[in-house]
Amino acid sequence: FLEVSSAGNLDDVMYDLARHFSRTKEFQKCSEYCTRAGEKAEGSFAMEQALEYYKHALSALSKLDASHARDRTIDVLERSGDIMGIMGKLDEAVENYMKAGEAAQEGGTKARMLRKIGNAHTNRGDYAKAQEALDRAKELADAGTAEHGRILRIEGWMHWRKGEVDAAMP
Repeated sequence: FLEVSSAGNLDDVMYDLARHFSRTKEFQKCSEYCTRAGEKAEGSFAMEQALEYYKHALSALSKLDASHARDRTIDVLERSGDIMGIMGKLDEAVENYMKAGEAAQEGGTKARMLRKIGNAHTNRGDYAKAQEALDRAKELADAGTAEHGRILRIEGWMHWRKGEVDAAMP
């Protein structure tokens, strides 16, 4: 009823729809509404709430045909990792990025996840793991792309943090 009666203003009832469908076996709608509710919460800086909606979305996505749910799963895992990184939960962020990278089929997405893993390790001060992830990311990213530039930026920042100023600026 709520879905039909609010068809023009779903954003106003997004949290209610997500909550409702997370308690049903309608996994497609659950994944859709929980992802959208997570995005809305994230946009309002309600990070814990966003993570809760993303958790429900991932649960529902795991029950759908993998070929149809893969891209959405990667997106939700990446968003969850980004939030966890902001919250300082770096181990959980890395775990989400690793799962997203494993699910990805496209090299650019894998490179992006490895860059984010490298960034999390840099923030933690684990420079060996950061360099390993960034080296793997550089192998996958096409030279001259924006993603390749982002990888080099994180690598330079890591060297700067280590006091290796000359290595920070190739």
